[in-house]
Amino acid sequence: MTVSWLKYLQLACFSKPTADRVLYRSIARHRPESIVELGLGLAERSASMIQLSQRYRPASEIKYTGLDLFEDRDQCAPG
Repeated sequence: MTVSWLKYLQLACFSKPTADRVLYRSIARHRPESIVELGLGLAERSASMIQLSQRYRPASEIKYTGLDLFEDRDQCAPG
């Protein structure tokens, strides 16, 4: 599912946390075919980035890689 113009406006101007707005604007500006994300969290941002990318490229051309080192942390480190 691609993102409508109104949804893009919401993501690029009003999304929380505010640091994510830069990501969405960058996707619209550069129209990447490959996205690498370090640290996934709840994966809502990942889904939004992929859907926004589909606005500019066919879904079959978009490559997404997400790396989350949560399980690789030391046992002493807080969760």
